[in-house]
Amino acid sequence: MFSFIKTRPPLVVFFLCVFTLTVTILYFAFYIKNTEVIPDSDRRHDWFQLLRHFNDLETCIELNRQIIDKKPDTDSFVETTKIYTLVSINNTEFIRSVARIRGFLNLDGWYSNCPKNNPKPSSFQIYFEVPKPLNDSITKFDVCVTIEGPAEYLPIFSEPNCNAEYNDNNLQSLAFLSSKRRLQSGEFCKEGALVKLDFHPQVKDNLADYLSDNQKQLIYFHLMCTIYVLLSILMIIVVYGILQSDYLMQKWVTTQKR
Repeated sequence: MFSFIKTRPPLVVFFLCVFTLTVTILYFAFYIKNTEVIPDSDRRHDWFQLLRHFNDLETCIELNRQIIDKKPDTDSFVETTKIYTLVSINNTEFIRSVARIRGFLNLDGWYSNCPKNNPKPSSFQIYFEVPKPLNDSITKFDVCVTIEGPAEYLPIFSEPNCNAEYNDNNLQSLAFLSSKRRLQSGEFCKEGALVKLDFHPQVKDNLADYLSDNQKQLIYFHLMCTIYVLLSILMIIVVYGILQSDYLMQKWVTTQKR
């Protein structure tokens, strides 16, 4: 066997790499199998990417009551949820003239890292109340907004980021928010005012998205299948090395007899 190792260094290096990979995957399989709570990094990454997408949108606030008749395309989803997050808004005279704002956040150009059971909706609902009174000397103010959409596309928080108040029955001083990607052409916000929404970054420790039992079982199954394949490769190399060692030994003995 030692003679085989000396004469086949590339194969030995490959064997060591496969062996190291096998041990590493075995460790991950053990971790998945025996850890009860595992953070879902894909869902967290999706949420942070979604916040960046919202910050890149052009948003318009107008007193166009036709927008209220628009129905979100989230009705086809089995489960919807609401989350609360802080947003900074430019303090303008138009904003100070309204009390409540509702509308839609466009999702064009954003894609989830994880496969979902349902197709991506075109938008999420957003609504909030404008705090009163607003001092016209400040340039921005923070407000707690409610975002509503399919549960599989929105994160879970261990505790709310803020407390949102919104009275859906009161239509007095109601404005409507629409949004679009900056790259989209065409006229936008002809009868309203452009407003910059700056969504605050979230604290990672506050996120409570974890892998479900089914997800952990599926990951564990895939890891074990990979381990079996790698072990098969290692066994083939070992058997080949043993056979080659016997062949080299017999060849050496024959040479010595001559």
